[in-house]
Amino acid sequence: MPSGTSIPVFIEPNASGGHRLWDAGELLFEVIVSGVQLQDRRRLRGIAATVQQLGACLTEAGSLEVIVSADELPAGFARFISAALEIARWNERALDETPGHEDLVDEVHQLLIARRGGDAHIERDVSIAGFTRRPLTFNFRDNGCLIDCIPATSQSSAFEVRKLLDLRSVAAHNETEVLIIVDDRHDPKRAAEEMDLISRLANAQGFTSLRASASASQVLQ
Repeated sequence: MPSGTSIPVFIEPNASGGHRLWDAGELLFEVIVSGVQLQDRRRLRGIAATVQQLGACLTEAGSLEVIVSADELPAGFARFISAALEIARWNERALDETPGHEDLVDEVHQLLIARRGGDAHIERDVSIAGFTRRPLTFNFRDNGCLIDCIPATSQSSAFEVRKLLDLRSVAAHNETEVLIIVDDRHDPKRAAEEMDLISRLANAQGFTSLRASASASQVLQ
């Protein structure tokens, strides 16, 4: 984990003759101890979707878990470790996020719905395999367009660029439409600089521009 704490894995036999691999809730405990605020489960949606794609799950109790038959134990162990490492990477990213990031995601969601004229069929927390085979999670997918929303910080932009490079390195995603919404409400100049960097790999739009287009769509309707 970013704190240096080792990743735990407990392997227990179950009644069906298989095994349960789990962390007893220790990974999310370490995330909280590191300073990441998890007042509700909204902030877990993205990482939950990622670990599910890797063949694991985050339980309601907050444990990472993989259940396998006896002959699947080696593969199950590999899936557990891959999912645990994704949680460690997510922990590192979450430490760079500004407070209220989930509120930003929810606000963007509402604006996307408004822009679509009330059509709420917008997927959330979409995971796609990148060139490195690691799942890349985007906040939304709207009519085939992948959408992320980030604060106007260099750390967030740097992570987004790495994600986009991983995505674009897959031939099937060379032409995939991607839109990055940058929160420009507090520091428009800084947001413009970050959007200029991101625009080399994807479309970039400020939050205020998205809000204006959503308002215009409602007026036209």
